Amino acid sequence: MIAVLGVLLAGTVAPIGNGNALTLPAARHLVRMDTGGGRAPAWLLAIQQDGADGHGLWFLRSDDGGASWSSYAPIQDDWSERDTPDLITVGNDIALVYSYEGPTLGGSARHDVFFQWWRWDGRNDWSPSPPVRVFDSTSSSTAYYRGLIALDSVGRIWLHAFRLNSDGTHTAAISVSADGGATFTEQPSLATVGMRAGGRLVSLGTKLMFLYGTHGCCDAGKMRLRNDGDPLSSWSSATTVLSDGIYHGAALSAVADGSGGLHLVYKNVNEQLYYRHYDGSGWSSATLLEGTADWALQPAVTRLGDDLVV
Repeated sequence: MIAVLGVLLAGTVAPIGNGNALTLPAARHLVRMDTGGGRAPAWLLAIQQDGADGHGLWFLRSDDGGASWSSYAPIQDDWSERDTPDLITVGNDIALVYSYEGPTLGGSARHDVFFQWWRWDGRNDWSPSPPVRVFDSTSSSTAYYRGLIALDSVGRIWLHAFRLNSDGTHTAAISVSADGGATFTEQPSLATVGMRAGGRLVSLGTKLMFLYGTHGCCDAGKMRLRNDGDPLSSWSSATTVLSDGIYHGAALSAVADGSGGLHLVYKNVNEQLYYRHYDGSGWSSATLLEGTADWALQPAVTRLGDDLVV
């Protein structure tokens, strides 16, 4: 991914408390904001610093194409609640969700999911609106985690997160806002599975796709779709689309192809990296990208016109 390559070439970007600062790979942490007017594009990188430099979840900023970085602004600065982000751009503004993600998961009334706008000031800066709590864990036996965000073709904001239930199962919760994120209405859940899970919520133009898997050794990756013009609660039935599974459900990176389809790079349950393409009606066969199994192997993809960079 060219943007991430730029970060790597810059050397030290910021101190972090552990190696999970950019977890999860399925989420988007970096945006390039080109507001015009002769200004250089600003790159904003959201990372969880885990207490390094006294920071939690922060934005870093570069105004020179990633050659240098500086701390910009806190998103959620209490690193004792280990929140991680997912970002999208909406014009010159940034919409994001943050929620818990960590190496272990247990029930906590603190593990909630928040939506937030970062609005451009018309000059050179972005400032946060008050966060909106979308999913609320109300007891020490439940938790929400791995929040994701998508914007559909009619301007609605969709948020997904998994919920750890008190009986140990995990439910894919989904909520939608039709008023620009001021309020959210929870919709019927999309799945319930027996163990921790992850996935990707993505707009394909006039459809939304929810792709998900679990931490199970042999669970297949599944997909659900909805048309933007259908009733809010209307989704297709779950379909098995990745028989080789998605490692931890979240070891993937995906980008819409601009023609109603999706480019997907994922690590399967055998810890090998594959590429597949969804053309709007079906999936291609898998193309092996890296056959050496590695638990730490993770992908990142982006699209430059008709070219895909992995």
